[in-house]
Amino acid sequence: MLTQKTYTHIYNLTKSFNLHKFTHSSSLSPKSIIFQNLKITENGRNGNIKQVEHIFNQMPIKNVVSWIAMVSAYVENWDIGNARKVFDEMPERNVALWNAMIMGYMREKSGVDKGFELFGLMPERNAVMYAYVITGFVRSARVDKAREVYDGMCREWRDPFCSNALMNGHFKMGRLEDAVRVYEEMMVKNVVS
Repeated sequence: MLTQKTYTHIYNLTKSFNLHKFTHSSSLSPKSIIFQNLKITENGRNGNIKQVEHIFNQMPIKNVVSWIAMVSAYVENWDIGNARKVFDEMPERNVALWNAMIMGYMREKSGVDKGFELFGLMPERNAVMYAYVITGFVRSARVDKAREVYDGMCREWRDPFCSNALMNGHFKMGRLEDAVRVYEEMMVKNVVS
């Protein structure tokens, strides 16, 4: 059984090699689930949604990476409705799938509330998702809601990304004192801070 790390390594290879050349020079079969997942990812990035759907629908076996690649392809192409349909059909959801779906909602101002609703249903939240939710509220000029989410986080998850997102929101709204307060509350600061 291949691990997520293996898929990530193979995925990164496609950035520097042509996918077809890679498969010919390796023992990776074009019919393998790994190759099919890579094709979904590659076509999704290139905006070839019809091809993505065709590949996904023709796959006799799908794994969690297949479902994540499909959701991500729709999200990358601003089709949150179909991304949600695939998400809802997923037999078993992991953190990466939840992250992909919530990130899709959070990148659109009109989707922030739906993303936050889905975030509330997420069985295991993480700092990455908190940062995206905070950023989503900041982008939609709802800094008070972003602060509410920030205050509701576990203290140890208040990493620089979450804090910087909230500070950015305060700056954009002209609330310098609030931004300084977030900075002073930060347990860990980075170059961006």
